[in-house]
Amino acid sequence: ALPGILMLREKELWLSPYGFGAMQNKIKYARLGIQLGIIHKNCVRLTLEFETLIGNECKRNNYPITIDQAYYNINAKD
Repeated sequence: ALPGILMLREKELWLSPYGFGAMQNKIKYARLGIQLGIIHKNCVRLTLEFETLIGNECKRNNYPITIDQAYYNINAKD
């Protein structure tokens, strides 16, 4: 369970803090909470903020790599 309330603004999925609903129409805000993803045709593209928020919870499909492997992948040419 994520700590907050999931909200959809246009095509963006946001996680807002509990209690936000009571003040939603009383204050002006540009961004309140964490953007989790952007809805595209048939999927949701997750944001870095979402990955940072729950990354430590991922238990499957994790593959540890070394610093050298990460460096190689960043600098590899197609």
